[in-house]
Amino acid sequence: MTQLVPFTFDGQQVRVVEIDGESHFVGKDVCDVLGYANPSDAMGNHCRGVAKRYPIPDSLGRLQEARVLTEADMMRLVVNSMLPAAEKFERWVFEDVLPSIRRTGSYQMPIVKVDQSKLVGSLHIAEMCSKLLNMAPSSRIEMLARVAKVYDINPTFLPAYAVDAASDSAAGSSMPTKSLTALLRDHKIRVATPIYNQMLVQLGLLRPMTRASKSSPDGQKMFYSITEKGLRFGKNITSPKNAREVQPHWYCDRFTELHALVDEHRLRQLGEAA
Repeated sequence: MTQLVPFTFDGQQVRVVEIDGESHFVGKDVCDVLGYANPSDAMGNHCRGVAKRYPIPDSLGRLQEARVLTEADMMRLVVNSMLPAAEKFERWVFEDVLPSIRRTGSYQMPIVKVDQSKLVGSLHIAEMCSKLLNMAPSSRIEMLARVAKVYDINPTFLPAYAVDAASDSAAGSSMPTKSLTALLRDHKIRVATPIYNQMLVQLGLLRPMTRASKSSPDGQKMFYSITEKGLRFGKNITSPKNAREVQPHWYCDRFTELHALVDEHRLRQLGEAA
């Protein structure tokens, strides 16, 4: 085997390559599966073998020299992982993946029967949700990856990278973003985030939305979504707290322009009130 062999463990990809007749695992993939927050530190602290590098394509298709691990070093990461799934991962690698690679030169994914009607329904819901919430391309891919995980479908068919940028951007790559709170702090703007959000709503750049929530007294959780008009200045990403809501992030390079609109709106309101 001279090429990377990908397989999927609980929806996450781990790649294996044979070097000098031995299977080696892409270190970052193993660390991600096993829940290590800092793969470099984890490999430095737990792996004892001679560090080996192998050219791995990154999200942009560029070859990067990534560290690959022997079976022994992979096991050292397994035994030091705090995740309950570590034991399951170890068993799967040694009882399923490695025997398959040694026998056929590749990992053969088991054939799983998928309920086609439910899969189609899930994809329709994902499409409607992405349109309703004006989700950024990267968040749409994340949603499709979750659908694939539910139906035990290998998600490697999905793009590894999506460009999150305004439609009029000519950069060809994602535009850096930050939360509103962070940008207000960076620009030393002394306006509370909730008040600023209300002005963005009044300008038609942001809209309040709700979702069902058992923890809220009225059974509804409110969140904000950037409107079509507002997508010139930011993007909606999936909220880390709940996949059923989005979190506005604003393009750093356009925040000065955005704030000028907000400031003009605020001054106009003050003039009308005078």
